[in-house]
Amino acid sequence: MNFEVIDNVVMTVKEVVTPSQVAIIKEFYCFEHKTSVTTDKSNILNNGVDMAVIAFKWQRFDVETGSYIDNPTDNTDIIVNIAGTQAVITPVNGVAEVTFSSAELGEYVIESINPQAENGKVTVIASA
Repeated sequence: MNFEVIDNVVMTVKEVVTPSQVAIIKEFYCFEHKTSVTTDKSNILNNGVDMAVIAFKWQRFDVETGSYIDNPTDNTDIIVNIAGTQAVITPVNGVAEVTFSSAELGEYVIESINPQAENGKVTVIASA
């Protein structure tokens, strides 16, 4: 598959050949930038002390490999939603980390919500 980046949008590029013409078809595939979201623990104790470390990492789409690769030079702010609360965090060397703990039982979604980017999320469960 062939890809082309146009204004932060990755497009697939296909050539269709007919007996009388050649058409180039470009279709949306994904955004050029992505925030990868990972956690060291998906389950924590609901004691307000046990913590999960959530890492937000900028990646960019590589048209040669057709996949996202880490982008350690991208220190653009990352907009996050941490269990319903929005915040802006600034990465260092392309990575930003936050810690999450809860004294309440429940399932908590931590996600990036950046416009014009592929966003990621993790779920952390706080239990007894």
